[in-house]
Amino acid sequence: MNIYSMLPLFGEILPEKAPCRTLMDWTFNMSLNNIAQQLGGIHYCWPSTDEAMLVRAENILDQLPKEEDDPIWVIQYNRIMAIDNSFPQKLREIWPNCKIVVFGQDTDMGNFFTPEDQSGWHRFKTKEEIQSQYWYDDYINEYNYDIIATYEAHQKDDEIFFVGIDNLNWDIDLYIDPSTAIVHDASKKFTSRRFIWNVSDQIAQEITRLSRPQDKLTDAICMCADAHEGTFRGSMFSHLDKNGYKALWNLHEHNLENIVNYYCQSKVALGTSSRNRDDLPRGSKGMRDWIGPLCGTPLIYDDYKEVVDLGIVPIYDYLDWQEIIDLTNSLTRDEQLYNDIVEEQKKFSLEHTLDKELTRIFKEVNII
Repeated sequence: MNIYSMLPLFGEILPEKAPCRTLMDWTFNMSLNNIAQQLGGIHYCWPSTDEAMLVRAENILDQLPKEEDDPIWVIQYNRIMAIDNSFPQKLREIWPNCKIVVFGQDTDMGNFFTPEDQSGWHRFKTKEEIQSQYWYDDYINEYNYDIIATYEAHQKDDEIFFVGIDNLNWDIDLYIDPSTAIVHDASKKFTSRRFIWNVSDQIAQEITRLSRPQDKLTDAICMCADAHEGTFRGSMFSHLDKNGYKALWNLHEHNLENIVNYYCQSKVALGTSSRNRDDLPRGSKGMRDWIGPLCGTPLIYDDYKEVVDLGIVPIYDYLDWQEIIDLTNSLTRDEQLYNDIVEEQKKFSLEHTLDKELTRIFKEVNII
């Protein structure tokens, strides 16, 4: 069985220093390669931009091999898909029994974007309309920008909550997403499952091979991207820096050996659900988070509900940046606790590589 994929954040279209350059390669691309091989097939990856999906779709399809088997198509959800519903029909004309899987990331953005921010969501025209959503005040004041907690409090079983899900009207066999709330909302329209967005088996094993005990030269490493001035994320790193807490972040590093060394040399892997804009909902996709434990470095995180519910990650209060320092110090003072946390998180990371996550889900819903 062959697997075809469309991964708009993967390939030569990205600048060499783009923060997400390795994101798709180390996760979906390698994982789908492995799964296809196990199924006796080949993974054909189509790196594309949003626009290329529509403008060049038919030409690209004509160039792909068309064996008699019923392949799996894995397609990253993007805003262009909210405008054009024809692509699944094109696929099923070529492969009538193919399975179409859409995976989402940042699908919650549709509730917070105007056309000025991103075209394609076409729901809200102004910031005032966004802020007039019936749950918005609680989202800010009660749930501290946690869209998961907000959704659980305000969603209605007979209504779609997320604009991104409401706008997705493709004929698909499965929708997957790292967000429990979005998966629940999508289940009102599609077969839907949550996955842990981790690195592939191949990368996890390579990280484990490269990892070795090293002197802890920095307090933390955080693989988040840059933040706008004055944002919560910016204030976090400003507070840490002013208090002598050395954190590596926004590194734009894509050499795996260098990345492993950075993690090995850090006391903790600092997780944050903050975005680079304060009006956007907090989130946790996870790929970079689970590298830390594979390098002997425990992951800590703020009180984002989805992470808290895992039960294996030490938690600090969101916006209480001093607690990051205190939590790091308490962990490093207790060597047994520190090592126990690393071992438990490492076990979780290896048991939830993306290959294993996708294989489990695909079998569960009869994709394979």
